[in-house]
Amino acid sequence: AASERGRFALLAAVALTCGIAAVITGFHTLVGATSLYGMYTPRNVSTPMVHGPLLNPNHLGGLMAIGAVLSTGLAFYHRQATQLRVLWVVTGIACVIAMAASMSRGAMVGLVIGLVVTGVMLVAGRFTPPEGGRRHTGLRNDIPIAIVVALGLGVALYVSAGNVVEQLDNTSVTELSQPNSKYAAWKSSLELLRETPVVGIGRGAVESTLTRVHEASAYATFSHLENEYLTAVVEWGVLGSLAMAIAFGWCILTAIRRWRDGPLAAAALGALAMIMFQSSVDFGIELLGLAVPVTIIAATVALVPLRETEARTSLRLRRGGLIVALFAVTLLLLLPQTRSVAEDHELISQNPTADELRESMERHPLDYLGYGQAADVASRNNGANAVQYLNHALLLHPTHPGLHRLAARMLVKARHYDQAAIEYSLAMKVEIAPRRLLEEVVKALPAADVAAAAIPTDYPRLDIMLRSLADIERQDISLKWLARVAKRPQHDLRVIDMLYELALARKDLDSAKAAAELRRSVARTTTSHLMLVKVMFQRKEYDALLADLADGATWTGRIDEKAEAWSILCDIHIEQKNWDNALKCIHRLDASGVVPQSARWSVQKRLQTITEQRTYESKMRAIEAMERELGPAPKKPPAPASTIPPPVPVPMPAPPKP
Repeated sequence: AASERGRFALLAAVALTCGIAAVITGFHTLVGATSLYGMYTPRNVSTPMVHGPLLNPNHLGGLMAIGAVLSTGLAFYHRQATQLRVLWVVTGIACVIAMAASMSRGAMVGLVIGLVVTGVMLVAGRFTPPEGGRRHTGLRNDIPIAIVVALGLGVALYVSAGNVVEQLDNTSVTELSQPNSKYAAWKSSLELLRETPVVGIGRGAVESTLTRVHEASAYATFSHLENEYLTAVVEWGVLGSLAMAIAFGWCILTAIRRWRDGPLAAAALGALAMIMFQSSVDFGIELLGLAVPVTIIAATVALVPLRETEARTSLRLRRGGLIVALFAVTLLLLLPQTRSVAEDHELISQNPTADELRESMERHPLDYLGYGQAADVASRNNGANAVQYLNHALLLHPTHPGLHRLAARMLVKARHYDQAAIEYSLAMKVEIAPRRLLEEVVKALPAADVAAAAIPTDYPRLDIMLRSLADIERQDISLKWLARVAKRPQHDLRVIDMLYELALARKDLDSAKAAAELRRSVARTTTSHLMLVKVMFQRKEYDALLADLADGATWTGRIDEKAEAWSILCDIHIEQKNWDNALKCIHRLDASGVVPQSARWSVQKRLQTITEQRTYESKMRAIEAMERELGPAPKKPPAPASTIPPPVPVPMPAPPKP
């Protein structure tokens, strides 16, 4: 990097590598590949939208943005063949297309920033001579290159970046308050900084410590904060981050001094500006796939004064010592004592032994999984330390659903069912598919009231929960749970309506009336009033309904609801066999015009019912009158007593004596 030719070679190598990565990504996309190179399928991660050398789409987008910015700057470098300039234009377009396919918003914004920085540097460099040199020439040749580059990148962005632009349009401030977002994790990490402000939590300790202060860790665990600047402060504390800030500032000042050194410096500074922005929303710089290219780019602008080389023997000794040190570090990484949290999780997740659990807890004392697994093993073996292990695991990860599920099982075993319901509720809160956990709950807590308490009232997907309860044929629990959900301070009319319909379907008129009364207190509409009227009619509360529906003809609102309420009033008179009032009510209803033509059959049916009932009653009254006129039927005389005397027994002669 000390010579211009060397800097060009380094930047060209990085840009060409990015171009090759873009071609590989495009080939995987064209053939619809589901694995990388047809050999490796990612495990335990969501399927990326595109397959490339970097599996994470944000990291791939960052690498492609670096390639696009470098290619733009290299296209303006004069000391190269024309064919190479064409190559850089093609490489830049390919990188832009691959970046857009990654759907990375951070890479998109970083690309724009990098291109702006590079463009400003190129324009300013044309009018400002470098230190100790003269003003650049060749502006006439740069204009066609600028037009070609601008058109090529513009067309590539227009054709392929529509989805990314749509994502940027949909990005709103509401993401800052979403519990699963990285912004919520950033806010929670400040609590860790308040606890250890001087020295921080330690390098790489975010995954095992953030769970204690970040409630959304129940849904997802963050291995990185996805913000390199905040990560440095949280992990290294004030002292470490201040030292790194001084070193970083020195590097920036050294690099900025090269801004007048032509297209190579413009390309390098633009690429560094791009990665500096993306590092505020991602952690790709920590991976070799981005760290190595960025280091090479930074080396081309962070020059130091040249000095004479040391003696060959001394240089060989230093290089040999570096190799030995690297070999020693490699050996240390192979030892069990240097296992990472992720490696320990994979080791102890499958039937761990007591020794493996103890070693894991000693290596990572702030990680919850070792203590949770130890509590599980101790609980199954009736160990005395199960509760202590579980309490400590919950202290390290208060919202982990598996830990609360284990606590619920232990409480069920101890017959503390109400407390077990609370623990099951905390575990159920984050279940996307609750069917299996519900089966365990209804088996462990057969009482409907207690089982309903095991389902959180703020569960986000009511339809999934109700469908799961219906699948296991426990709609009695659904009724109890909906009643609890409906009583929350933030009333939801949809929930109340679901409770009302389910209660009517199960003939639970008390619950249906309670739901209707709750709805009417929340929304005093004719719909709420009609729901209450329906359930009161089924409960045969006729007197109260007669007073309530006295003004039914003057109801305002929906005509169909007014007609239905009026029909119920007529049905009450029919049920009470008050035929005159019933006929009067039905004729008024028919004449009001609120009954549509398609529903007039109901009016005719009611009239027919009244006619049949009145005819039947008239016949019964006529029969009773005839019976009264004919008098009582003659009684049958009692049977005369028999005059034949009972038979007299005849004495039998005694048997002869021998």
